Amino acid sequence: MNRILIKDSIIVTMDKKRRVIKDGAIVIENDRIIDVGLSDQVCKKHRGIDIVIDGKGKAILPGFINAHTHLYQVLLKSIPYDLAFPIWSSRFIYPIGMVLTEQDCYTSAFLGCIEMLSTGTTFCADNLYFHVSWNNVRGIAKAIEDSGIRAKIALGFCDKGVPESLKIPTSTALNQFEKFFREWHGKANGRIQVMIGMPGFGTCSDEALLRTKEFSKRNKLNYMIHSSGTIDNVNKAIADYGKRELEHFYDLRLLDESTSIIHSVWLSEKELELIKESSSSIIHAPICNMFLAYGIAPIERMVSMGINVALGTDGLASYTQDMFQVLRTAGLLQKIHTLNAESLGAYKLLEMATINGAKALGLENEIGSIEVGKKADIIIVGLEKPHMYPLHNIIPLLAYSAIGLDVETVIVDGKIIIENKIFKTIDKSKILEEAQRASESLIKKLELK
Repeated sequence: MNRILIKDSIIVTMDKKRRVIKDGAIVIENDRIIDVGLSDQVCKKHRGIDIVIDGKGKAILPGFINAHTHLYQVLLKSIPYDLAFPIWSSRFIYPIGMVLTEQDCYTSAFLGCIEMLSTGTTFCADNLYFHVSWNNVRGIAKAIEDSGIRAKIALGFCDKGVPESLKIPTSTALNQFEKFFREWHGKANGRIQVMIGMPGFGTCSDEALLRTKEFSKRNKLNYMIHSSGTIDNVNKAIADYGKRELEHFYDLRLLDESTSIIHSVWLSEKELELIKESSSSIIHAPICNMFLAYGIAPIERMVSMGINVALGTDGLASYTQDMFQVLRTAGLLQKIHTLNAESLGAYKLLEMATINGAKALGLENEIGSIEVGKKADIIIVGLEKPHMYPLHNIIPLLAYSAIGLDVETVIVDGKIIIENKIFKTIDKSKILEEAQRASESLIKKLELK
């Protein structure tokens, strides 16, 4: 057995009572949390501790949940920028999908994983829907396994609306999904799971959507779909079907408690009601939405209706995997959008980055809060820094002052991945060097500057 004690710290539990324990301690045994409470009481109860971590001057949180990202895009960071979405896709996203190798995907995903881990993310839902080689998704899966992060790999595909080499027949895709599911679902002590993640309207036929939804139901998997990101897509759906995107997806019976909807910027009141009725979740990617000028999603309205909203970085367009940046941006954007300084609020933002993400992905009984019996996915944030002082109310400090680089220690599945900002299981310098070489090679291959 491996037993870890973290003591004398402020614990932001995100549990059902939303407790903040000001002088708290946590005990981890193997991959689970076995005790949480006041430091003096917890320390008296437990003997035979293998590792003791002094949490004085620090805050303990559940690891952040990045509910939607595209790790295959990381290698092109700083190449495309300040571009409209159609140009962004045609000049960069489609071409990279055509030339990526398994090794490229491994390196790109590994780089994204170490950025997430070092800034406090312990779980991501990664979405790949370009499969020139079906080994590419295995490269991503292997990087996730080797990095130590927890993840759901969201399998998708396109059968229309993209270059011919990226189109895949539904039957071919489902056969490959079946193989990958059997190979990877539950691997690494359950740290790696599989789900479905479809790109959505314009690039997927109704047949593709219906059959992937059936696949997800048969195998009890979560389902993720992009929708209503741009007004152009909404208008095209109305022209093609006589109804909006989410209305069409609802009529196809894609929406239920296992479904997460990404973007959801341009929604009617009727569509919001359909999301609420179906118990679907929203994955909000505010930085991506702003960077690509999609618009501002009505998140405050969703929250007021009781819709579960989680957060994600999305892909290259966020220019970051740092969830501190994402949650702060989400909060400030809604305040200005609603002209209401009380919109969302600091605690709600932390919920969106933790327990709400777990709920959206069907993992609320395993991760997303610090509670006895849950997986030991924990981050320790250093507080003794000028931008975190004076130290009074920990919740707004974490939501509005903290940055990813304040994360000092990261534990995933009960294993210490980062301690005092040093990776214990990863050669970070080697990964950075490999990523630079791979990126330069990819840029040359794509003839980009």
